[in-house]
Amino acid sequence: YKRQLFPLCAVIRIINRVFCSGFRLTVTAACPMNLQYFPMDRQLCTIEIESFGYTMSDIRYNWHKGVASVGISPDVQLPQFRVIGHRQKAKEILLSTGNYSRLVCEIQFVRSMGYYLIQIYIPSSLIVIISWVSFWLNRNATPARVALGVTTVLTMTTLMSSTNAALPKISYVKSIDVFLGTCFVMVFASLLEYATVGYMGKRIQMRKSRLQALQKLAEQRKTGTSETNHAEGGAEGAQPKQTHSKANTVDAFIP
Repeated sequence: YKRQLFPLCAVIRIINRVFCSGFRLTVTAACPMNLQYFPMDRQLCTIEIESFGYTMSDIRYNWHKGVASVGISPDVQLPQFRVIGHRQKAKEILLSTGNYSRLVCEIQFVRSMGYYLIQIYIPSSLIVIISWVSFWLNRNATPARVALGVTTVLTMTTLMSSTNAALPKISYVKSIDVFLGTCFVMVFASLLEYATVGYMGKRIQMRKSRLQALQKLAEQRKTGTSETNHAEGGAEGAQPKQTHSKANTVDAFIP
């Protein structure tokens, strides 16, 4: 126990039975919790009553009214938990010093989700949706897409840090860690999507430029080839006329 307060009381012991008049005990007890499913977890806390000095041959503990021996006031409310049930039982514990009687009361709690829905789950979901807005922006709108992606990533990082700072430092993964990690991956992926789109757009533009350059070079070569063929064709057509004129000239001087 963490703290015990024993008000003044009168105790009468008669033949292995203890009757208490006006006895009241206020205890602040520690309850180990398994936070694997946090904040959708259920915890079972146990309160045990046992004598450290008297064995079962001296004293036996029993619940006087059975199930009705333990009652929970309906007016008691906890900010983070709700009591959903309890049960009690009596045990006999065998130790090296003898057998001891023990009373056990188990109280089951379920964590309230309202706070975590408002502070963590809904904001994280909205941040992910906001990061998707960049998919509908023009890929050439670099300032808007970069600012939106970086802002959402930093916001998710801050939210994850503040959430983990309020929890115990434990080594295993919690349910809320899986949710926040998934949201962070989706937000970061939207930022990588812009980088991928920009890179692919640049590659496509380079291919288009190369294709245009090749088409232009092919047209230039085709034009140059046509001009060369036309010039050669003109030269071949002029050559027979010159020979014919020479022939006529030679024929004119024959007697």
